[in-house]
Amino acid sequence: MLQADGTLTGAELGEAVGLAPTSAWRRVQKLQQQGVIERRVALLDPESLNLGVTALVEVRTGDHSAAWLDRFTSGIAEFPEIVAAWRTSGEVDYMLRAWTETTPPGPGPVNPGSPWPPPGPNSTWRSRCRS
Repeated sequence: MLQADGTLTGAELGEAVGLAPTSAWRRVQKLQQQGVIERRVALLDPESLNLGVTALVEVRTGDHSAAWLDRFTSGIAEFPEIVAAWRTSGEVDYMLRAWTETTPPGPGPVNPGSPWPPPGPNSTWRSRCRS
């Protein structure tokens, strides 16, 4: 329930699971203290923000060093358009999800030939967009 709606009150949780509001809220607090609940976030509707294009960016690299990963992590943190990143196995090393108004027209993380990140040997970029 909390994963679907992190704004539920103790009373709403208690009613849904058959507990008193105080008991339900204590359980939530205990889950937070144990690290089961990491944080509470707001999920934004990309359409409402005029970000109708979701780009899935495949990143391949021949460099798996800690230094490259540090540069890569720092680099993607500079792009608020990148809303998720995953380490994958198989042909693609990383998958990025980015929201944008349109496919960007110049150098950038979803365009081949971009100067970012420092590619290193055997690194390639490929993007797929959907609107």
